[in-house]
Amino acid sequence: MLFLHTLVAYIILLALIILLALTIFELTPMIYEYMLNNTRLQTGDIICTTNGAKNSLLGQFWQWVGGFIPGEVDHMAIYIGPDGRCIEAAVKGVISFEILDNQWDAEKMYPQRQLLDKPIGIAYPLAKQPFQPKTIEQIRAGVAYFCIAQELYEKPYNPLYFDPQLNSAYYCSQLMYKAYLAYGIDLSIGPSVTPVPHDAQVVLPQAIWQNVHERKRI
Repeated sequence: MLFLHTLVAYIILLALIILLALTIFELTPMIYEYMLNNTRLQTGDIICTTNGAKNSLLGQFWQWVGGFIPGEVDHMAIYIGPDGRCIEAAVKGVISFEILDNQWDAEKMYPQRQLLDKPIGIAYPLAKQPFQPKTIEQIRAGVAYFCIAQELYEKPYNPLYFDPQLNSAYYCSQLMYKAYLAYGIDLSIGPSVTPVPHDAQVVLPQAIWQNVHERKRI
């Protein structure tokens, strides 16, 4: 009788392990690739932009807004996939949007984002990191999970730039910073962006752009 109970318990435990494994496998995001402005993107790569657009009063307004943010890069979004799916934290909070036809066209994407900006380049946070390829894939998937979760929880925009450790709201570069920090990759570490003391307390988009080991202009 004891043997039978042990066998039943073992079978139940095995079934639970298999169910958990299947659930994790089903939920694990794939690592996607995409071509943006003839530049290769993978899940977890960061699209860096500058606010504003030509020949538009609305675009000039966003350029004026971007002027208050130090550095060339004043906004960023993270590529998730599939296709042109990205996630950003901006005026609408943490949202996903779709890049159309492999080209960054802020006017076409405006109904999704309510933001006008121009691409500067791609930041590759995982380039030249001391990880095995499998670990890199796991980090990419984990970063995607983190950003998707913030969208599902409908996290609002964080206007408190001096509090990047806040978890209830996010600004654009804070979202990238927090997503990678969970894996020991601190995108805020690097030279000061402004002459203002302690500007490292604010995780500026420009800081992430200049602190990654590899970047490419587009």
